[in-house]
Amino acid sequence: MGMMRCAAVAAVVGLAAGAYVWAEPGPAGATGATGTTGGGGAGEGSPLSGPSVSQPGKGAAKPTLVERDFEGKVKRLEVPPEEAALEMLGLTAEEREATAAVLAARASLMDRLLVDHYDLVARGLTIRNEPEAAKRLAYAEEVRKAFAPVREQGRLVDLLAAKLPEGKSGELRRMTREYWEAVLREGAGEVKEAGDRRGAVREQMRKLGEEAFGHEIKRSFERLSASGQQRLDDAVKTLGLTPEQELKVRNLSTDFAQQTKLKPTAAQRAELFRKIMAELTPEQRVKAWEMVRGR
Repeated sequence: MGMMRCAAVAAVVGLAAGAYVWAEPGPAGATGATGTTGGGGAGEGSPLSGPSVSQPGKGAAKPTLVERDFEGKVKRLEVPPEEAALEMLGLTAEEREATAAVLAARASLMDRLLVDHYDLVARGLTIRNEPEAAKRLAYAEEVRKAFAPVREQGRLVDLLAAKLPEGKSGELRRMTREYWEAVLREGAGEVKEAGDRRGAVREQMRKLGEEAFGHEIKRSFERLSASGQQRLDDAVKTLGLTPEQELKVRNLSTDFAQQTKLKPTAAQRAELFRKIMAELTPEQRVKAWEMVRGR
């Protein structure tokens, strides 16, 4: 129950926070509009995300991330297109290690910023329903500033391309750009009847930026939740908790994570430990102390 609650909170907060983050998002190359990624994703320097890798169809001249469903719509990825493209490049062990380090550094930065600005991100749950545009824009500017280190780090496609030889870096850029162009054209085409093609493109770029940033926030929440979940799973196994004890301990841990907003103090940790100890048998308490002391 606790993990399901955490996952639900992560998904809702992530997508809500993404709604007003980037003023000029959009995937680029195809339109030449400002604020694009030049093939790196939707939104200049924005922490974007995109879907699960699909292999190109048989007979394809070049590998591609663009696949369509039965209705002809582009299948959305579950990971950033940059990551998906890496899986199709036939990387050597050295290249795989180098690009994995880039992705790990990006994820670590995103996770740290999420913890540091948890309250700000959580406000997205209410700001998305704010009727006053000025307040929504003010919130967007706050989030832009908070996550500026991600933009300052550079575009993900550029960071990854720098770790690859020329041929593979070119393919990485091509596949990433091709995917975003396909998604952009599809979205803009759906609203072209409005008569304002440029406006339709910009609106679609904005939506892609919202969606991408929301996914990245969600992934960060999931990483942080998974880390705590693994430690909790290990403790449950080591202590040999009964089903009733396990439920109580998991609920205590979930409430703790939500109340401390991912930044507990030493006093809060001690209080959680006291509450958990109260649910244990004498033998289990001995094991718990041994775990704490690192025995």
